[in-house]
Amino acid sequence: MWYKVLALLGASLLIAFNAQAESRLYLNKAVINIGIENLYYPFSFVDNKGERVGFDYDFSQALCRELDISCDIKPLPFVELIPQLLDGRLDIIVAGLGNTKERREMGLAFTRPYYRGQSMYLTIDPFLEEVDKEYIKGKVVASQTSSMQLQALKDNYSDLAKKIVAFDTYPEIVQAILNHEVDLAYIDGLSGYEILKNDEAQEIIMILDDKTSLKNEINYACLAMRGKDTVQLEKVDKAVGKLVSTNEFQQISLRYFPFVIY
Repeated sequence: MWYKVLALLGASLLIAFNAQAESRLYLNKAVINIGIENLYYPFSFVDNKGERVGFDYDFSQALCRELDISCDIKPLPFVELIPQLLDGRLDIIVAGLGNTKERREMGLAFTRPYYRGQSMYLTIDPFLEEVDKEYIKGKVVASQTSSMQLQALKDNYSDLAKKIVAFDTYPEIVQAILNHEVDLAYIDGLSGYEILKNDEAQEIIMILDDKTSLKNEINYACLAMRGKDTVQLEKVDKAVGKLVSTNEFQQISLRYFPFVIY
């Protein structure tokens, strides 16, 4: 009789173990590491209470609840996110990345978009109404290091601009414009709009890229994972698809923007 009890107990433990393993995104990891940008208003920043907040931070927490997994959300400089994903220190990036051929060739794979944005130009030129190739000639133009906007500038204006420069953060870009070190910047509109609400940026003029004249994929932000992790990517992609249609997603959006950004 005792061997039947042991057999039943063993079967129960095996079922429990398999259920726990199935709930994990990676079988060998009890905690999933999610990378977000450390300073990217209003997607990730530290508030006046000293607490980490922001759209990407809140979305990451909601994603972990949707997947029913334990997560460690790591704020990092933007330039460190992709290298740490590829070397295994991160498992998911939630930082508004666009799904580009260059990034796929690096070994990244992407979920469906989790928000839509619009790029913008920043300048202190009061007479500028539209950015075109003629205006770019001889100008110093800038964007964020490793961003799609920076790559778009290089792809389209390298032979026209006097110089294309990169900065690690948006506040640095704003300061460079105010210091007359940069004539024009090309940045993500959602984050740029938040920065321009600050008093020190009141001189800066915002011009929306309504024509989407550079790259359409700039406007679609996705989660990034390693290309080889196909099973995990499918799970996360389904969770993103479900999450963006919920009331919780709307609440997260309206917490940081005057509209839902999907």
